[in-house]
Amino acid sequence: MHKHLKIPDDEMLRMIISDVLGISAHKVLAKAALVADLHATSLDLMEIVVGVEDAFQLEIHDREVAALVFVADFESLIHRRQVEEDTKVALLPIRATPGRWFTVGPAK
Repeated sequence: MHKHLKIPDDEMLRMIISDVLGISAHKVLAKAALVADLHATSLDLMEIVVGVEDAFQLEIHDREVAALVFVADFESLIHRRQVEEDTKVALLPIRATPGRWFTVGPAK
């Protein structure tokens, strides 16, 4: 679920792609290839990447962009990044004895 607008993530992604490509969101299926099926240009792909980065508050690295062939690839990347963000836990320094510090994280 998109945090700010309460729109499901897959719907938000489809809205971004359809807006950039000027097509109906109903044509943006998970199995659709961005270039072959939806006729996205390299400029379109970069606009989609920027839109996704802005909407989902994440950074997509250049090396990852080449792997984004299908709409499902974007969905997987967004989901993976959200899981990574949810599992991040700040380690807290705790002083055990004078001069000794430990970090505490989640119990395993």
